[in-house]
Amino acid sequence: MNRFFLIIFWNVFYFQVSTAQQIPIGTWKDELPYLNAKAVVQSANKIYCATDVSLYAVDKTDLSTEKLNKVTGLSDIGFANLNFDSVHNQLIIAYSNSNIDILNANGVYNIADIKRKNIVGSKSINNIYLKNNNAYFSCGFGIVVLNLEKKEIADTYFPGQTTFLNKVNGLTADENYFYAATAGGLFRAPVSAANLADYSQWQKFDTLSGLPNKEVKQIISVNNFLYCTVKDSVFKFNGTQWSKIFFRDKMYITSLNNGGTELLVCMKSDSGYANRVIKIYPDNSIDSIQTNFNSPQHALIDETGNYWVADDQLGL
Repeated sequence: MNRFFLIIFWNVFYFQVSTAQQIPIGTWKDELPYLNAKAVVQSANKIYCATDVSLYAVDKTDLSTEKLNKVTGLSDIGFANLNFDSVHNQLIIAYSNSNIDILNANGVYNIADIKRKNIVGSKSINNIYLKNNNAYFSCGFGIVVLNLEKKEIADTYFPGQTTFLNKVNGLTADENYFYAATAGGLFRAPVSAANLADYSQWQKFDTLSGLPNKEVKQIISVNNFLYCTVKDSVFKFNGTQWSKIFFRDKMYITSLNNGGTELLVCMKSDSGYANRVIKIYPDNSIDSIQTNFNSPQHALIDETGNYWVADDQLGL
């Protein structure tokens, strides 16, 4: 049976709090909140959790914690998104002001290109997708491609744009196509296309495909299946058509994540009723892993079967 971990803030940080009066003169410490968790990712031996203003790592073996901030070498504050690049063994950090850090064994490498760029409209980084040697940042104006080996911006894509900025909420890919979830709907373009900066390379899924003509919030590939969300519904792609496989009235889906063979879905309601994390299996059957959440934002499952959930009120 899978074990479920709920790490309460005052337990995890008891040592730091109990020794708060013993900070040596001339040294710095942070006074940042750690309860409003919003994103969680993992490496081989650590769990990384971000709140709006703080970031920390939890050791999977002994549950010891490490705070990561400007005092420890990060370039900025205010966190938007995380992802872990297992190919190069490095944490990719996107800040709310569109600054980017890459944290690895050699230290922190800052990439401020999006932050400095003069762009009309929002530069928010809504999602980080990794494929081969690239990181794809879904932004308020399009998709920014970062070469992870050279640590430099390689390209910018504009799915669905003609004369307006199309906010991109997320990106994923299969063997043949990129799929972009945007404010204007779901678009795809061939992975092999020569110029994905050309918006005409991106074709929209219309209502005949099974998707409503509305904003698509999330897109993800799990176990060779594609899933996306529109409002309070999860849709699944069979290669030609999308079908609705999950719906809960007045529920808000906060995130989708890869659970290995199943899809992990975090959801909540304005009333607080039935806030939970569920699993959707390949046969579309559903199971709840836990229901006593306040505001689940993001969830993952580690290699030993433990679930880690970032909750906006309970922490990690």
